[in-house]
Amino acid sequence: MEHITSNEWETTINQPLVLIEFWADWCAPCKMMKPILEQLDNEIPALSVALVNADLEQELVEQLEITAIPTMILYKNGELVWKLSGAKPFPWYVKEIGPYV
Repeated sequence: MEHITSNEWETTINQPLVLIEFWADWCAPCKMMKPILEQLDNEIPALSVALVNADLEQELVEQLEITAIPTMILYKNGELVWKLSGAKPFPWYVKEIGPYV
């Protein structure tokens, strides 16, 4: 997992398959997502996981119309596949990401 800023945004979303979490230090559900994201990153080799600190990257937050955190966005080759606000369990992500691997 890597922390990215708006400077790395275009390069990051143009990877074959990337899940990006918008998070903040004060967000309890974001902290719950950390081990799930680490597990996804480790168990799905085709998937990259990136993290964006929503407090530090307000321009991206506004551009992507993120209204809640955590928000997860899945990109495949630069195209937005889905966007979800809120935390979900590991099996949910495996099921939702599976068709794009």
